[in-house]
Amino acid sequence: MNFICKTIGLRKVLLTIAILYAPLANASGLGAPEMSASGLGVANAMTASADDASAMAYNPAGIAWSTGTHFMVGSVLRWRNAAYQPAGALLDIGINTGHSYLTRMQHGSKIGGGLAWTLPFAINNNWSKVGRTAVRVNRLSADLVVAVNSSLAFSLGPDWHFGQMDLTTIAGQSFQGTSHNALGGHASVMWKPWPLWSFGMLYRSSANMRFSGNNATAKLKLPDSLRIGLSRRIGANVRLELDGKWTHWKSLNSIQVVRGNTLLQSRNLDLRNTIDIMTGLSWSWREDTRFRFGYAYEQGASKSNSFNPAITDLSGHRFSLGAGSNLFGVHMDVAYSYLFQPSKTARSSASSGLAAGSSGKLKHRRQSLAISISQYF
Repeated sequence: MNFICKTIGLRKVLLTIAILYAPLANASGLGAPEMSASGLGVANAMTASADDASAMAYNPAGIAWSTGTHFMVGSVLRWRNAAYQPAGALLDIGINTGHSYLTRMQHGSKIGGGLAWTLPFAINNNWSKVGRTAVRVNRLSADLVVAVNSSLAFSLGPDWHFGQMDLTTIAGQSFQGTSHNALGGHASVMWKPWPLWSFGMLYRSSANMRFSGNNATAKLKLPDSLRIGLSRRIGANVRLELDGKWTHWKSLNSIQVVRGNTLLQSRNLDLRNTIDIMTGLSWSWREDTRFRFGYAYEQGASKSNSFNPAITDLSGHRFSLGAGSNLFGVHMDVAYSYLFQPSKTARSSASSGLAAGSSGKLKHRRQSLAISISQYF
């Protein structure tokens, strides 16, 4: 009877998630870092403390400290308010993305694993004077997790990327393509040398995507990244975490559409590598209820002196809060964040589709709401 009630509750919440989820992603920068409600609640500072199924995104080695089978599914909704006068009106303002995870670590075993589907890269910047740059990248991941002992674990696995691209200029040139063949990989470690301390690290490799459509092709290089985290428990109920993330955005220098030897479209991006600093606090009010708070400084990849509105990625400050508890026979997490990116004057690059050297005030704000539901079996 208890299993039936849990199943009915799970179906109700899954239906809610499905209603919230939409297939089109609209974002500013190419990266979409929100991978779960539990992660968003602490501003994505979970590299050294990942303890639910979303460890598959933040640090799969954390699965070694779980027991049994854990399933999670969820959605992240993002709204933004952006403006850049030289590019005209921004025609898309919202985003819905999703995530799902399945992990397994049998009690007493030193070997575990997991599967994940996420949307780590998504962009849809559609400016009235420039055109549309839309990219959606799905990632399927698998992990083998090895617990060396009670304080040290490793994970290793492949990443398979596939997605869609839509590049349209105001002159009417259009490219719609799909990609199914980009492979990468990742490795992570979690180490708990002392009872109250935990260290984590996750590296993901780059991947080269090739989109085909309209008798043309376009290439996109996904950046490699490195996350490092430190976590400290204070008493029995409070946990603090400090994370850093480096992303090699400079490797994504352009997006070009070609047909044979003919260049049809080009987006020269001139991005820089970024370092994000994330901090989080979680408080366990009861055994099944946790409150989360976070702050992050997220460095933008776009340069203000050679700006391309195809990627409107500014440095900013993220403030977040969240909570999780058992509800309707399942565990539910919700989180909200506000990303404030201070306005600055940006000068358009020569390849932006705007007059070279044209400048204007660049403004961007973003809100995110995440809902994840999970169940242990």
